[in-house]
Amino acid sequence: MITRRRALASGLASGALLCAGCLSTLSEEVPVHVSVINARPERFEAEMTLRGIDDELLFRSDLVIPEPEGEREILTFRDVARIPDGDRVDAEMVVNGERYTAGQAVTCEDGTPSNVFRFVVFRGEEAVTPTGMDLQAISDGGEFGGC
Repeated sequence: MITRRRALASGLASGALLCAGCLSTLSEEVPVHVSVINARPERFEAEMTLRGIDDELLFRSDLVIPEPEGEREILTFRDVARIPDGDRVDAEMVVNGERYTAGQAVTCEDGTPSNVFRFVVFRGEEAVTPTGMDLQAISDGGEFGGC
């Protein structure tokens, strides 16, 4: 005769066996954000792509980067993809035929997630690259509210 205690123990053991290895698939997902900053008095058209493991397409968008009305124009795209904590994301921005790339393992640790890709169009005197444009993989820094 099966007692209630034995039935519960058997059910728990079966559940544990069925779920062995499940924790890796249930890992926390981290939101990925994109920020575009234009500090140059010009309008640009661009194509932004984010790819994950095995070249999986996570996000793709044709963008119009407007000429700033003031000192700079900032476009923000929140939560464009969600990926498992620790997975790598590679970003690509194409502007005027020029290709800019950056990549990082997207993580959420200690309240300072590394989950933002920022594309910057610098003014001439601020330029850090020959084209004056740069794609960066950066930490959130609180701008997007963490994970």
